[in-house]
Amino acid sequence: METQTPATPYARPLDSTPEIDAAELAWWEKFSGIEEQFAWVQTPAIQRYLRGHYVRRIVELTPPGGRIADLGCGMGWLAVLLGKMGARRVVGIDFSPAQIARAGKLAAESGVADRVVFEVCSAAELAGRTDRFDVVILHAFLHHLSVCEIQNVLDTARHILDVGGRLVIFEPVQYPFGQRQHTLQKALVRLLFWLAKRCGLAAGLGPLNRRPKAQEQSTRELLAKRPAGIEPHGPSPKEMPFAPDEIQGLVAEKFRIVGREACMSMSHHFASENLLMELSSPKLARALRWPTLAMARTLERLALRFRIPPAGMWIFEMFVCEPKPPKEAAQPSGFSGPVK
Repeated sequence: METQTPATPYARPLDSTPEIDAAELAWWEKFSGIEEQFAWVQTPAIQRYLRGHYVRRIVELTPPGGRIADLGCGMGWLAVLLGKMGARRVVGIDFSPAQIARAGKLAAESGVADRVVFEVCSAAELAGRTDRFDVVILHAFLHHLSVCEIQNVLDTARHILDVGGRLVIFEPVQYPFGQRQHTLQKALVRLLFWLAKRCGLAAGLGPLNRRPKAQEQSTRELLAKRPAGIEPHGPSPKEMPFAPDEIQGLVAEKFRIVGREACMSMSHHFASENLLMELSSPKLARALRWPTLAMARTLERLALRFRIPPAGMWIFEMFVCEPKPPKEAAQPSGFSGPVK
């Protein structure tokens, strides 16, 4: 398969350093709680509404009675959602005992502990496993890694995949604003996002003249301190979205992409604003939550259809991959790392 190197003005680091790893760890120790509550994980109901469409696709990829591995599962919200949406056996795997303990508690509280389990497992231990999985998920953490780290994770994923299994990669991709789109399409999407902002649903309901209370104000101030590093890095020090063709190049040596779908762009930002507003105006926030999110999903579908996200936002894409046969995988891919 002919591969493309990513056309991007920045370069993903080939490898990490102890200093940048320490900075990344310190960032998560400071911001993980607020990240989970407001920025990304949010509530189970919001998860299902905004992410259920692609989580259901993952479940559909799994044969009846098949096993799913969620690598780097963190606190386990995705594994639990997979269980709630029909997966019969999910194993969440992470190297952090503290995260796995939280994930196990979440599974028990959610009533899916009979089919969703969690394990502490290092990279070395994963490489020595003999059990296999029908689907392996890498959900939104490869963009926190260097090229060498990504290749190591892909090697591990390939090792634990069963024959005929699928690798699912879900990661942010950054497109130039309005790339290859007609003027009318761009104008329409810009108009819709302008209307959303004007009606206040995407920016804290400013026209309603709310007075944020101290807890909301302090939470917003902490969220504003999350960005670290110089663009395109962030919010965490190692975090960097992928260029449009970068993932294809990274996986090309061992995997073939058999499916690709743009899943999400900015709807979780609408949810974040609503959850922040709830700290000051709980009744109003709850009354407006689902109309707000319905509007967000409508705008998001339109943006994803034309690959026109709001300026500065990422498109989260899902890649479904199958392992190449050993002889084919042994051939050089032609990908020589990021373009400087």
